[in-house]
Amino acid sequence: MTAFRLFSACLLPVALLLAAAGCTAPQPQAPSVSDSNPPAMNAAPGFIHMVYFWMKEDATEADKAQLLQGIRTLGSISTLRLFHVGTPAMTPREVVDNTYAFGLLTAFDDKAGQDAYQVDPVHLAFVEQYKHLWTRVQIYDTLVE
Repeated sequence: MTAFRLFSACLLPVALLLAAAGCTAPQPQAPSVSDSNPPAMNAAPGFIHMVYFWMKEDATEADKAQLLQGIRTLGSISTLRLFHVGTPAMTPREVVDNTYAFGLLTAFDDKAGQDAYQVDPVHLAFVEQYKHLWTRVQIYDTLVE
């Protein structure tokens, strides 16, 4: 029996049966989140600075717009690696605080970068110019491990 006849008679029906049953060769799988962090999450920054602002109760829409404009000026500080500002997502869960007006998420290479941000003239001017608009500021700083 020739090799072709052997393949046709024996192996071809098995190959067709496997294909019909949906069997395929195992595909390599990417690591799951539980295996490792995504590559972007393994890179710098190493210091996260989260700031939440509560407006005065009698704050107007103009006051809110003014504070938002002021917060955005902070994005020009050179030691920043990440800068995002937004409003509460209003997620309806007991453990979520939706009472703040604005949240600011920033990241730096390290603590030294954040320390420089704190004394940057833009940051100092922001605090002086806009502090009359808020009643509370809550900050959470995190070292990325």
